[in-house]
Amino acid sequence: MLFVIKLSPSQSWDLTGGRRARRQRTRTRKRGESMRYMLLLYSAEGAGPAEGSSEQAAEMQRWFAYTQELADAGVLLGGEPLHPISTATTVQVSEGSTVTTDGPFAETKEVLGGFYMIDVDDLDAATGWAAKVPTAFYGSVEVRPVLEIGELS
Repeated sequence: MLFVIKLSPSQSWDLTGGRRARRQRTRTRKRGESMRYMLLLYSAEGAGPAEGSSEQAAEMQRWFAYTQELADAGVLLGGEPLHPISTATTVQVSEGSTVTTDGPFAETKEVLGGFYMIDVDDLDAATGWAAKVPTAFYGSVEVRPVLEIGELS
């Protein structure tokens, strides 16, 4: 069984049952074309509004509005929130042995809480969108360009 997830007009992922995902690129980025950026959303656990509070309800409306604004602008490729850091499992392979550990790899004050992937003209546009993310007001948003495999050759 073959599933194709279309991320943008220039790329897709083929997911084949039980086999490794295979990336298909139809073109590489040319000067002046848009570029994909990840907006990685970090904050200290519990830094946002208290769960179940009226402040959290208002914040959720800001999240929905922000996501809709990205979609309406045609720059949203995807994004998801993550479960709390307590649900993380770290996997390491050393000398052929796989070791799994409950929790994150490193102790940090801020944890990755979610992400957006956007397709914009440049870093200025990406940081402009990052400044609008609700997390930016009590955490941080790391903006990183996505490395296109074609850029390696």
